[in-house]
Amino acid sequence: MVSKDWRLAKVQELRAIYDPTAASGTYLFNGNRFDLHIKGGIQLSGNGTWSSTPANTATEGSVFNFLIGLQ
Repeated sequence: MVSKDWRLAKVQELRAIYDPTAASGTYLFNGNRFDLHIKGGIQLSGNGTWSSTPANTATEGSVFNFLIGLQ
């Protein structure tokens, strides 16, 4: 079954669930663990997620980084 109501979040929506005081999991990179800062206990398998908001041009996607709270 195909879901027709699925979409990528906008950067503004991802910023709304970023919380620098929350630690909802860790991201392992080069043997170091870093806290992911997401409200509500949301778990990611990486340190960021794709956004539907274009980066610099209409052909570039953007990623929101939950380690540091930036696009």
